[in-house]
Amino acid sequence: MTLLPRVLPDGSRSVIGYAFRKFVGAGLLVFSGALFLALISYSYIDGGAFTSSSFAPRNWLGGFGAGVASLAVGTFGIASIFIVGLFAFSGVSILRPSMMPRRLDVIVAGSLSGLLFL
Repeated sequence: MTLLPRVLPDGSRSVIGYAFRKFVGAGLLVFSGALFLALISYSYIDGGAFTSSSFAPRNWLGGFGAGVASLAVGTFGIASIFIVGLFAFSGVSILRPSMMPRRLDVIVAGSLSGLLFL
């Protein structure tokens, strides 16, 4: 027995959980798409996290994209394109969980959490 009164009806918790999962999955897909565009249009001439430049950024996402791409390439190198794939794969697996086996989902989630703590 809980001491706090129930504010939400009984079935609303599952609806809120479902909506939150869809929001997180869509957010991961949008983030991976933006990171992909930033990495594809990356140029060493653009200013970023590790360098400064007097030129206007030529990145497709502007100065923000140049900074994110510079940070990703400076930290992970060419492997940052695989990180985009991990984010996209995780977003799809959250949105469509029936498409992939459960173990593979756990492996991807573990990989992403390991990348966050690097």
